[in-house]
Amino acid sequence: MAASLYYTIKVWLTSIIIGTFALWSTMIIFSPAKDAPWGELPLFLLLTLVIAALISFPASMVFFVATYLLKSKDITPLLSMIVISLIAVTACFITFALIARSDHNSVYERGNFTLILCYSLPIPLCVWLYRLEV
Repeated sequence: MAASLYYTIKVWLTSIIIGTFALWSTMIIFSPAKDAPWGELPLFLLLTLVIAALISFPASMVFFVATYLLKSKDITPLLSMIVISLIAVTACFITFALIARSDHNSVYERGNFTLILCYSLPIPLCVWLYRLEV
């Protein structure tokens, strides 16, 4: 159980950090503000990290349970990583879909879809980057 928890925390925190920097990078590249307070960017990055951690916490719990259950099954590590990646991306997408629906927006609007991509693409990368100890 400790190995699954440690793995989940590594994947979760790394994907949040990468996702936050990807989000801010796309915002700066595709809609640069001429009068932006660049000195306050670290504060905005920190705030985005905290909000992302709070919002993604339920999805990380689903990820932990899936990792723990798959670890106890007698399946190949490759299949386990594929299933964990799919579950993690699905949990991330569902989280953002619920948030978008609560605001009466579509998930597929350009801004929302960019947000989902920035946070859901690093998850499988982190799943494959870190090794789940059997």
